[in-house]
Amino acid sequence: MSNLILDVLMNIHSLIPEGRPPSQRTRHTRSWLPFLGNVLKTVTGTATTEDVAKVARTVAQIRRNTIQAYDQWSHTEEELASAMHLANKRMTAIETLVETQRQSITAQYRTFATSLDELYTVTELIPVALNRTVDYSCALVHVSELRTALQDAINGRLSTFLDTLKWLKL
Repeated sequence: MSNLILDVLMNIHSLIPEGRPPSQRTRHTRSWLPFLGNVLKTVTGTATTEDVAKVARTVAQIRRNTIQAYDQWSHTEEELASAMHLANKRMTAIETLVETQRQSITAQYRTFATSLDELYTVTELIPVALNRTVDYSCALVHVSELRTALQDAINGRLSTFLDTLKWLKL
């Protein structure tokens, strides 16, 4: 956008010459009858030397104002560009922070999900382990009773445990 404004200002600058326009008259500008020039100016709209000087002063003032406005615009544009650069830098830092947090939260979620899967696996194994422990305890009790019954049989006593073989699962 600033290039467009610069191009327009340069075009305006090229249209308006730097110095006074060259005089194309070869005759003397002082008239012997100055009131005749004023009358012709009023009637036909021709410009006098004073009018041309006034227009030249106005054009020079416009040129100075335009140059000053362009300088102010250039300075403002630099400040805006600097502010935009800083804002872009900060937005990039925020984007990086958000992406890092997203990756961290995703990793934590995966770890949590894996932990839950392991917990579910352990909770499935606990009843099986308890059943096996109960079965082992029952078998241990029966083996102990069998040993006691066998020791009683060796000593000549018959145990009721050997009499009923219900505990044997065939």
